[in-house]
This record gives sequence, C-alpha cells and structure tokens, in this order.
Amino acid sequence: MEEPGNQLTVDVITPQTWTQQYHPKSRRVALSHQRRAVFKSKQHKSTKSKELLFQKLLESQSQSLTRRSSTNGSQFDPFQSFPVSSAPSVSHMAQYFLQVWGPQHGRAFAFEGHKNPYLSLLWPFALQTDIYFEALVALCRGTLLVVQSKSAHQDKAFALHRSNVMTKLRRRLQDPEQCADDATILVVATLGTIDYILGDHNAATAHVTGMRQMIKIRGGFKANTPWDRLLQANVTAYESLWSFLFAADTTSNDIIQNASQILGKSELTTYLSHPFPPDVCEMLAKVPRGFSDLGLTGVLSLQIIRLLADFNQLSVQLSSSPVEGKFEMALRPKIQGVLEDLHRLATLQTTPTERFLTNGLVAYCYLIRSIYFDEVLTGFYENALKILAESALKQPPCTRLPDRKCYLWSYTMICTALETSVHPPLEWKSLMPMFLRTYSETNSWKMLKRDLETFFWEDNLAQLCRTAYDEGVRRKKEGQGLSPPAETRHSTMTIRNVVL
Repeated sequence: MEEPGNQLTVDVITPQTWTQQYHPKSRRVALSHQRRAVFKSKQHKSTKSKELLFQKLLESQSQSLTRRSSTNGSQFDPFQSFPVSSAPSVSHMAQYFLQVWGPQHGRAFAFEGHKNPYLSLLWPFALQTDIYFEALVALCRGTLLVVQSKSAHQDKAFALHRSNVMTKLRRRLQDPEQCADDATILVVATLGTIDYILGDHNAATAHVTGMRQMIKIRGGFKANTPWDRLLQANVTAYESLWSFLFAADTTSNDIIQNASQILGKSELTTYLSHPFPPDVCEMLAKVPRGFSDLGLTGVLSLQIIRLLADFNQLSVQLSSSPVEGKFEMALRPKIQGVLEDLHRLATLQTTPTERFLTNGLVAYCYLIRSIYFDEVLTGFYENALKILAESALKQPPCTRLPDRKCYLWSYTMICTALETSVHPPLEWKSLMPMFLRTYSETNSWKMLKRDLETFFWEDNLAQLCRTAYDEGVRRKKEGQGLSPPAETRHSTMTIRNVVL
C-alpha cells in the first residue's frame, strides 16, 4: 500500500504556458493614477531642461565659431577677430589688404622699427575700430572692382559697406570727442580715396576739405610716437595729391597758400609777338637756353614763361644746396605751387608744343620729389602718369627746331618718371621704344644728352635719365614693348596709397 506523501506529481510546461507565465505584461506593477501623473510631470521637466541645456550649448558653439572660425580671420591669422559682422566679402577684402594693398603702399612710409607701418600699425588700429575697418573693406572692394573693369556702384557688398561707413561717420561728427580724432580723419581720407578711384572728384574734394577742417580743429599733429608719425606722413601725402590733381588750396600754412602766384585762376593764356617787352626778355634770359630759344619763337605763352623763370630759381637751389631741414620744408610747397599752375595751364587753350612741355614739366616735378625728397613713385601717381603716357604716345613726330629739342626733353622726363615708378600704367613699356624709334637723336646717349642739357638738368637727374635710357635700349633690342601690353589683373589702382 503506497503512502500518500510519496506520490509523484509532474507539471508539464508547454511553450504556451511558459509564455503566459513569464510575459512582461504579467510582470508589470499597476501604477495608480496619481503615480502616473507625478511620473509624467518629472519626465516633462527633465526633457525641457535637457532641451534648454542643448540650446545654450549650440549658441555658445555658434558664437565661438563666429569668433574663432578661419573664415572670420585671415590666412596669416585664422583666429583673428574682425570688428564687423563676418561675411565672405569681409574676409576676402581683409586678405586683399594684407596681401596686396598693404605690401604695395605701406613700404613707402617705412621708418625705423616699422618696415611696413600699414601692416604693423594701421592694420592693428583697424581691427580695434569698426568704422575704419569697414572703410578699408569698402576701399579694397572698390579697388578690386575697378581693376576688374566692373561697376562698383552696382555691387551690393561695396554699397553696403560704404553706406555703413557713412552712417557711422555722421554719428561721429556729432560727437565733440570723436569729430576730429584719428579714426575720423582716416575714415574721411579713405572715403576721399574711394571717390577719386570712382572718378567722383567733387565728392573727393569735399572730403579733403572736411579733413583739413578736422586737422585745424585738433590743432595739427604731434609726431611723438610711431603712430603719430605715420598719421602725419599720410595726411601730408594726401595734401600733395589733392594740391596738384584738383588745384585746390592747401592747408592753412602761409607758405603753401602763397606758393602758387604765377598763374591766376581766371587768367587766360597770352602769346606775344616781337618785339617782346623788356620784362619778358629779362625772364627769358634767366631760363636755360633751350627754353629761351623756344620762347623767342612765340610758341610759349607769357604765363609759362613766368612759370619757367620762377621755377628756374628752384632748380638752381636744388643743384647747389643740400635739401634738408627748413630748406626742404620751403621747397615742398613751392613744387606743389608749380604743379598747381601746370594743372591750370593744362586746362587752357595752348599751343601743341606748350601743352606737351607742360606734361614734361609735371614729370620733372615728380622726379624732383623722387630724387631730393626720397618720395617713391608708387601707385599713388598711377593715374597722373597714365595721362602723361597717353599724351606722349599720341604726339606726332616734331621736326621743327627748336620745338624738337623741347620734345626730346619732355619725352625723356616722362619716360624716366615711368621707368622710376613702382606701379607704372600699362602704357609704360610702349613709350620708350616708340621714343627711341621716332627720334634719331636717341641713337646715342651722348647725342641725346647734348640737347637735354639745354633745359632743366642736374647731375642727379642725369643719372636717373641715363638709367632709364639704358633700360629702354635694352628692351628695344630684346623686342619688348613693341606691342601694347595686355591688361593685367594685378591690383594697380589709380591712387593707392597714400593714406588710408
């Protein structure tokens, strides 16, 4: 008889019974309605806080990218921070300034400790001054468009940057503390440069007049620091430009104001016939023989005879005395006055010989600045040199004496100025070969020099002209310059540097 406790029981588990027993739904604990509400509330708050944290993280990363991205700096310093909103045009023009504009024009203002003050002084100042930085962006943008033969007025980026600068400038002019500070003066000078590049001479003259008034308000400059020295040099360079390009009155300096007294602003040219008055004969006796012989033929007006006689005194001083100190300060405005007179004379009705002689005298003044004042003929002179080159290329051969000798001297001055220029216009390579082919006197330097010595001629000038002549002869033998040069994409603007 079997005992009841020893009975064997077997539980048969099939897949169906196992699934029913261990299914997740059957293991869940039923939550009350209140517990479900609390759980959902905590879950919502946690999700919201995570979203806010993620949004702040994105904003901080975005700001960091704007401030540190390489597109907001230059290739020289990818992490450089610009003082205006980053845009492709901004970074592009900043790179243009550092690689093209600054290297081309800054070296002309080099002094001890600063081989290129445009990069070592002007650029750091621009990075700290939003209005001036944007003015440089507009300047570089306008320059590049002109070089590419595109209209700056139809360019949205140029119009935007220039408009921003004008708006900020109006606000600064209403502030007594900012209306005449360094940044404002530099901005006005830069806007004047932009106007000149675009051919708006009236606006450029207005900006220069405003710059002069600002300088008068602040009482001039004190060159105590390298920055002050650069600022003063730039303003002086601008004054030199406007004085002979626009025939405008220069600064309040009495010497400069009285420098141009030879040709009245409303005076018309007067040509004399024999017998000449005694005072005219006296003036012709004072000038070099080449000018005197030309004047006696009646092709020169009374105005240019007076100018030549007055300028002859300056030429004698340059060749006999060292140019330094106060003597240099007196000569600079004198040369500016001569250039103003030549500019006004060029607008009047003159004989062909006198008109070309006027161009030769302008080139001679440029060479004087280069020789005696160590002024580099940078792209700052490009537009003026372009006018001289185009005029010389259009001149028909002159066969009549003594006009022919005057043409030889004028051609030599213009060709030498072009050879000396750092950024000459496109026509420069064509002019010297044409001059050498047209006039037989150029077959030898000795023969040419014999005629040149009868005009304004000094030893330093002779060395410069000889160098230009030898270079022209070399290019002629090599066959260079016989065809018009192709247009270049290199950034040679009509007026480059001078201050920004």
